[in-house]
Amino acid sequence: MSEGHTNRYRPLLSGLMRGGPPEAPSPRLAIRKRSAVKRACEGCRQRKAKCDGKQPRCYTCFAAGRECRYAASPDKLQAAAMQRKNDLLEKRIVEHENLYKSLQTLQPEEAQEILRRIRAGKDIESVTENFQEGGQLLQLTSPMASHAPLSTSSGAIPSNPVTGNTETSSLGFVSLQADYLGSGQRFIHCDPPRARLTSRYEHPEYVFEKSWRNTQHRYAENSVFVDLPRYTLPISKWTTVSNDDTLLNHLLLLFWTWDTIGNRVIDRTMFEEDLKTLNPNTPSQPNELRFCSRFLVNALLAVYTTNQATFLLSNDPNTRGQAFAREAARLLSLENTSPSLAVAQGLALMSTYEAALGNEETELSYHSRMQARYLALRLDNVRRSTDAAIAGARQRREAHALSWISWGFYVWDWKLMHGLCRRLIIKKPNRSKTWQDEATSPLCSKDNPDYWWFPYPVSVVPQKSMKRE
Repeated sequence: MSEGHTNRYRPLLSGLMRGGPPEAPSPRLAIRKRSAVKRACEGCRQRKAKCDGKQPRCYTCFAAGRECRYAASPDKLQAAAMQRKNDLLEKRIVEHENLYKSLQTLQPEEAQEILRRIRAGKDIESVTENFQEGGQLLQLTSPMASHAPLSTSSGAIPSNPVTGNTETSSLGFVSLQADYLGSGQRFIHCDPPRARLTSRYEHPEYVFEKSWRNTQHRYAENSVFVDLPRYTLPISKWTTVSNDDTLLNHLLLLFWTWDTIGNRVIDRTMFEEDLKTLNPNTPSQPNELRFCSRFLVNALLAVYTTNQATFLLSNDPNTRGQAFAREAARLLSLENTSPSLAVAQGLALMSTYEAALGNEETELSYHSRMQARYLALRLDNVRRSTDAAIAGARQRREAHALSWISWGFYVWDWKLMHGLCRRLIIKKPNRSKTWQDEATSPLCSKDNPDYWWFPYPVSVVPQKSMKRE
């Protein structure tokens, strides 16, 4: 072979000597064998991810922050189904025992009523529930003290404000309950029953709404007035429509109880304080902050007038509150001479009245005038402090009232402008929401009337109003 042909190959290096020390073998990593998981959680099954099967949470779900659920075994599912069936049977046994024991003490007509309901397709639970919570079974115990008007006389007999029935037995629910327990019979329900609105016709084919059509034209009689002690405000001096303070206080209580829109722009504490202390014939001083006026009082009474004694035409329900509305319109021309908070509040209520019983043009006119009067007040510039160290009691109450009213007007205007697809006129106030402060807010004080609420005149049992929330 030629020399040039030999140089094409790469020269080989000499090998290691065979007598040298042997090299140490490289370390081998011990790879842990994966253990077989018998049951994986539902989340890992759906994602087809590895699951270690640990309970109550596997590592994959724990690291991802997900809820970890395992499908129950067939044995557990069967046991749970048997437990549910057992509980249902025990409940039905108790219901049937209660019904059977109560039938032993019922009058024949009451037992016949239960039988009629069962034949109509009612189940035992609904039948017993209706009788427990104020159905015909417990009519012999009503009217209850919780549904009766309060009286300052200790010997007064309670009456039912809904039915107006004053012929009640002197035995109350407690004594009647003692008679049942003392006779060895078990009564179905030992707690005082609650009034419940049910259809007078319980047949399944009867439509419930048939019995309660045109309820807006049903009005309460004078017998539903509940005479609350220490709640008699001199409202008659603020209006010329009526001098009956009992009727006027009744209408005012209806407003505070059921009107959750209008009282959003009125502070009840300051309104009632000025109503009692101010003279309606005395004109307000410049820059004086008043929370009550004759125009505002008449507008408020017009909004929530449901008694036939205040109808302009006794047979026409569409004229309800019209006498107060006309008086308010007359007073508006006298009071609408300078920026006034009471005038702005009254215009808001009058727009509500016209929207319900008047015409749309008048309602929009009142609302536009309300916006103008409110903007002229510049409530954000009216400085009041809630600090007890630098402000008196009256100023602190005014500060909370202005905060409540300012945000109320903002929400009021937003609702209407949003419905009409118009630009907002009243901007969001700069005042803080002081009524949410648990330390200083009057709504957190149990002495404040707005802390409590009761469904007047159905009941006078108070409960927390949740107005601050």
